Amino acid sequence: MRTAAEETEMHRLVPRLKAFTVKGSEVQPGDYLHQYEHQAPVRVGAMWCGCWPGSTSYDRNSVSFRQDNFPWFQGRISAQLEYTVQRSGVYIEGWSPEDCDKRRQELQSLTA
Repeated sequence: MRTAAEETEMHRLVPRLKAFTVKGSEVQPGDYLHQYEHQAPVRVGAMWCGCWPGSTSYDRNSVSFRQDNFPWFQGRISAQLEYTVQRSGVYIEGWSPEDCDKRRQELQSLTA
């Protein structure tokens, strides 16, 4: 059984992605999108712009996307509104995989 101190140390060994705000038009496939305030983020898969019904011009005000985890679910976001995203490879300062590896090595050296 682990103690609370060990649980805290285990928590410190997990890299953390940074959350930042971008416009809907800047969301990229692979981003974790926080579309609604009290909902878990969804990983964005394929993205596309839709056409107006009966027209050949594109709807520049909205972007459709398919969820990566649930490919049968499609969502839509506004191109002008701002959304919070977490992008792979963008970490909170001090929480990158390299920083977590350093802490892991320090912890192992203390217990050895």
